[in-house]
Amino acid sequence: MTSNLEYLRSLTMQAMADEPGDWPRRLLAVVESSDVEELPNNPQIYKVSFVRERAKQRQKTSSDLGLSTFDIPMLLTKIKSMAGNEDIKLFSIRNSLYVGTCFVYKNRLIGCEFVMRGKAVTKPGLWLDFETPS
Repeated sequence: MTSNLEYLRSLTMQAMADEPGDWPRRLLAVVESSDVEELPNNPQIYKVSFVRERAKQRQKTSSDLGLSTFDIPMLLTKIKSMAGNEDIKLFSIRNSLYVGTCFVYKNRLIGCEFVMRGKAVTKPGLWLDFETPS
């Protein structure tokens, strides 16, 4: 396990003791899975205002597409009252079932947003989606 994954595991264990709901347990299952991997460029640092809008969009898109997710609503509840100019660290990870991001604020895991994998479709060649003029 890399040091970022070990750090996330440690924060997740603390969240299991401190946080309501089952999201820390579900996150721990991802972090401790045998096929977990970090996505490039961890950690990334963004402003709360950006994270809030991104989470709202992910929740809407996931709902529209019928994707299985966990912890997006809880994350939105936590960050809605935070100042928009505060920094949050993002750690993106995936395993064979989920892809998502963990959000760390002042060395505490404040939430995550994970989407079940498997809806993506790949097609060989170049595919452009555009409307033809009528």
